[in-house]
Amino acid sequence: MRLIRFLRTDREHRFLVNCSVARDFVEAPSQMLENWCWEPQVLKRITSHYKTQDKLSDDLVSKLIKSRYVNIGLFSLRQLFFGTFDIKVHTETKDGMLL
Repeated sequence: MRLIRFLRTDREHRFLVNCSVARDFVEAPSQMLENWCWEPQVLKRITSHYKTQDKLSDDLVSKLIKSRYVNIGLFSLRQLFFGTFDIKVHTETKDGMLL
């Protein structure tokens, strides 16, 4: 996001683009753009077929939106595994006794 902010600032004001800002300030635009780009009218505007450059059909845009969270369950399960493994590794000794 810092790069985007830098590129979108005109040359005269680039000195104002500070990369050492609070993390929340940097994350906020990213979160807003992440959700904004999934609006149907936005998707139709920013996407096209890679060969023909034709706009995507309403049906395909609808399918893209429906598939947005298709792997969220697997991602959550993976994170749960990492957390459980970390707890197991850092709370038991070799003989199975809790620290």
